[in-house]
Amino acid sequence: MADGIITEPERAHLVETLQQMLGGRSDTLAEATRATNLGLDHDTPVVFQDAAFCLTGDFVFAPRPHCHEQILKRGGLVKTAVSRKLSYLVIGSLGSAEWSYGSFGQKVEKAMQLKAQGTRIAVISEDHWAAAL
Repeated sequence: MADGIITEPERAHLVETLQQMLGGRSDTLAEATRATNLGLDHDTPVVFQDAAFCLTGDFVFAPRPHCHEQILKRGGLVKTAVSRKLSYLVIGSLGSAEWSYGSFGQKVEKAMQLKAQGTRIAVISEDHWAAAL
């Protein structure tokens, strides 16, 4: 790559390396159902303007900073923690490594506790969020 030209063997090596880092091909990852069996709010409309979003887990759509940019670009707010003021908790399609040990993590647990107390937080999948973009 030092010569400024990417040959087919170099391109193949780069693609293979990226696939190994991601855990597979992007089309396969997008179809994977690894994230969660939680009762998600599938029918909740996603409105970005003035709504507060918190992201958890790993996303197929893009790295988290790019996901944040998409929310901000549409007038939404990005939060790093779950609170009563949160509108949406978005769960990445790839889940999180810690979830394989039986715990969905603090953000999901907190959102479920607040929902049980009557707080209006929508827990949505990455797919639902991305479709609303």
